[in-house]
Amino acid sequence: MKMNNKVVIFARSIPAHNSGGLEVVTWDMCKGLAKIGLEVELITTKLPSTNFISKEENINIVEVEGTIPGKYNRAWWEKSAEHFLSYPAERLIGVISVSAAGFGVLKYRNKYNNVNFIMQAHGTSIDELKTKIKSRSAIKTLKGIKNVYWFFKDAYYYKKFDYIVGIGDAVVKSLTSFPNNLFVSENKVVKIENGIDESLFSFSIDKKEKLRVDFNIAKEKKIIISVCRLHEQKGVDNNIRVVKEIVEQNKHQELLYIICGSGPAESSLKSMVQSLSLNENIIFVGDQDRVTIAKYLNMSDVFMFLTKRIEGLPLNVLEAQASGLPMIISKHLFFEQTELVNKVDNKDIKKAAEILIQILSENNEVSRKSYINEINTLDYSTKLYHELLNRK
Repeated sequence: MKMNNKVVIFARSIPAHNSGGLEVVTWDMCKGLAKIGLEVELITTKLPSTNFISKEENINIVEVEGTIPGKYNRAWWEKSAEHFLSYPAERLIGVISVSAAGFGVLKYRNKYNNVNFIMQAHGTSIDELKTKIKSRSAIKTLKGIKNVYWFFKDAYYYKKFDYIVGIGDAVVKSLTSFPNNLFVSENKVVKIENGIDESLFSFSIDKKEKLRVDFNIAKEKKIIISVCRLHEQKGVDNNIRVVKEIVEQNKHQELLYIICGSGPAESSLKSMVQSLSLNENIIFVGDQDRVTIAKYLNMSDVFMFLTKRIEGLPLNVLEAQASGLPMIISKHLFFEQTELVNKVDNKDIKKAAEILIQILSENNEVSRKSYINEINTLDYSTKLYHELLNRK
């Protein structure tokens, strides 16, 4: 058995709990590290069922007893730390805390002096607070009190990590700006962007035509797709208004908007579709596994994500890029505007509709291919994590 070959990863939730971007990034990180030969111990909360069994070599999932699936509670902080103590220091190459999940083990930091403790930050409490204040909702602003609490908690724990990984420019900027820079040393902040498996999302015209048949969708349909959690801040209501604008202009009668995902706003969004008489143009397909998401992206024509949130590095945008889809996204997202990436104010419905009509009138399938940056591939991000785990 190799020495210094085990990496322990703490995550509150994984795809078995929820199909969100954070969970997918966590699982892909585990797969990437296991692929290069590391022994991955993934410590998480109780799984909602026993159906999720890792088929990945070198990944062992540990469910902490007494915990609530996908949530923090006292048992998580105490028992995850107790379990961690069973690992001899000489076996560990490093520890990765996905967001705050590993905070409980930091009290034993001095027992593992030669092991790098890394936190993977998907956002900051300050950015969450700013998003809630910008919503101008009294209820959301009041809920921001919880973010203030987490800000002070972060201030205490962040300085105990050797490195803090920001998953995108927005997160790195927040970590190194006031007030986070009061307790986060800039030399501890490392940017490692989300990495995805390009091969899973690769586009093929033949595959697209076959999928249209399999999903019983006419070849002449023009398909807009969004993939995200159905939360008010994700801007799916903006997307629906754009579709309504296009339909009212009598453009693209064969338009179909596929909404992939689920969440607390699902009921209100379905009511909105009903009230706008868009039942023929919009379908909800719910949560899907990544293989099915890749199929939906492959048979679509354009990706739309008019989120209202301050996002770190949205995985859904990267997946759409890997599928070669032209897109329209919120202008505040940290992606460069290009011929294929169109950025607009998420509230500018008419402008978004104008751009979409133009995209849908073009046919670029012959040249459609992945345009994701190399730094956003799984192999590249895995290499950076491996280097960070070994950094002295």
